[in-house]
Amino acid sequence: MNINELTHPKLIVLDQGFNHRDEVIHCLANKLEEAGKLVDKNRFVEVVMQREQEGPTALGESLAVPHGKSNGVKEAAFAVARLKNNLAWEGVDGPEPVNLVIMLAIPLAEQGTTHIEILTELTRAIADDELRNKLMEASTPEQFLALLTGNTSGNNTPQEHQQTSDNEKVIVAVTACPTGIAHTYMAADYLEKAAKRVGITLFVEKQGAKGIETPITTEQLHRADAVILASDVALKNTERFNHLPVLTISVAEPIRNADAVIKKALQLPKSARQIKHPKDSNASQSHNKEQGSIKQALLTGVSHAIPFIAAGGIMIATAIAFAPMTSQGPDFSQHAILKLVSEIGGAAFAVLLPVLAGYIAYGKSGKPGLVPGFIGGYLAGTTGAGFLGAILAGLFAGLIVNGIKKLPVPPLLQPLMPIIIIPIISSLIIGSVMLELIGVPIANIMSFMGHWLRSMGDANALMLGLILGAMIAFDMGGPINKTAFFFGAAMIQEGHYAVMGAVAAAICVPPISMGLATTIRKKLWSEQEREAGTAAMVMGMIGITEGAIPFAVADPLRVIPSIVTGSSIAAGIAMVSGVGNHAPHGGPIVLPVIDERLMYIVAIITGVLVSAVMINLLKSYGQLKTRH
Repeated sequence: MNINELTHPKLIVLDQGFNHRDEVIHCLANKLEEAGKLVDKNRFVEVVMQREQEGPTALGESLAVPHGKSNGVKEAAFAVARLKNNLAWEGVDGPEPVNLVIMLAIPLAEQGTTHIEILTELTRAIADDELRNKLMEASTPEQFLALLTGNTSGNNTPQEHQQTSDNEKVIVAVTACPTGIAHTYMAADYLEKAAKRVGITLFVEKQGAKGIETPITTEQLHRADAVILASDVALKNTERFNHLPVLTISVAEPIRNADAVIKKALQLPKSARQIKHPKDSNASQSHNKEQGSIKQALLTGVSHAIPFIAAGGIMIATAIAFAPMTSQGPDFSQHAILKLVSEIGGAAFAVLLPVLAGYIAYGKSGKPGLVPGFIGGYLAGTTGAGFLGAILAGLFAGLIVNGIKKLPVPPLLQPLMPIIIIPIISSLIIGSVMLELIGVPIANIMSFMGHWLRSMGDANALMLGLILGAMIAFDMGGPINKTAFFFGAAMIQEGHYAVMGAVAAAICVPPISMGLATTIRKKLWSEQEREAGTAAMVMGMIGITEGAIPFAVADPLRVIPSIVTGSSIAAGIAMVSGVGNHAPHGGPIVLPVIDERLMYIVAIITGVLVSAVMINLLKSYGQLKTRH
């Protein structure tokens, strides 16, 4: 991409004073409009401001890159402001000083291509300290533009052509960030420049939005003395580094102090297998290492499970929405196409647990974890362990695989380890655990809880409602949820509609509340979570509790208490208000067969608001605690 074609000296503002971030954005938007790059400036500014609310755009090194992808943009372009004084701009760790702002304007049709290419080229150029100093000293827009575009031609020397002496130290590195764009490339460039200053050879593989770029070769691995893994997401093919000492850090660490990272990697003992470099030196290293590994594995599982939940849930929701609702639930008998859509959506849900567990195991132990993870997830479904069982199966499978990897094996067997030996042994272990140690206890628990709920009867309607609501939300389709649901469905047959009324109100609270939470406090949630939130709200309206699973997997300690609280309150209100449900289903979709419809709606709204506010408060507190 020719960056020179995307800007002009008239789009560059030098040494102007601004008092607030919004002033910079409006100034650069005016420049873009005057240059004929926008067809609707107000719409473009609105999109840029919305993006600012969704997450930080300051990338460190005093650089901010606000951007908008909108149909108000005529053609892709960017404008630049070099600030007279530093301005506070929201970054990953809170407000940070910024003196250079590059604002991107991207047509909506080019959001997945042009946006990535421009941002990649610009951030790589800005990472050059020498160029950055020259840019800050440029006296005219023409000079500034010549310096900037002259450094984004992409004519970098290929890594494989770098020459090293026999005794020169060699480090290989992998960089990756959640978006796969700015920090991935900035971290790589900072590491490369630090390596030159230190006097070593460094080969960097970027695992970004374009896939794997400049992959590390077998020859480079053979020459390497150490590995740097700079990432905030699960990396691909990390097992190839098993024979090397590894330094695992956040992708932001090289941007903060690449020289220190290089020196730390060079100091790793030869026998080191993996060493964490925590940001907080006072924290327990072993605790941070294990916690970070588990979180990364869970996020890997979530990112792969979300498409199955969203696609399957929306297909099922669409089918149910257009099918007649009867006392037996949605009726597809006269609607073959809706039945087909529902069955295809059900197929997506059927493979959800194997995918979730499989990729949690992958995030924990790499490719060898896929087979035991998928098998454990499948058995979590057949034994009724639900998504919580799938999480445990994935984590346990990953731990088993990592343990087997450490066992000494003859060289003759090593090629067979990742494709035959590890998958078979780990699958036998995880399968035995799921079938023999988890399946029977879960069946006994479901039976006990069913008898316990029946024994409660109508003695305490409020308490029964609160318990049912908590059970519905706790594991979202798991054994506890199913026990409460089947109890409510059984009560319909006996003419007691209030129990199913409470269950129906609780069913939709988790997905709708999570969707609402991502809408009212966008900055607390990632772009992927906000997209999942939209799908979750649709699923919640049709009574599909599983829409909240991605949120519970990614952050169980905050999400599960929040949705349990909201669902309990919704079910309690429904129970004491005499809400009755004549269909074994839940959510607003069953409103036609509900007794006391107004209170049913009140119960749902109250539960949703409680859960949404509670999760946002907990996440806000967690982020504030992390910063301090």
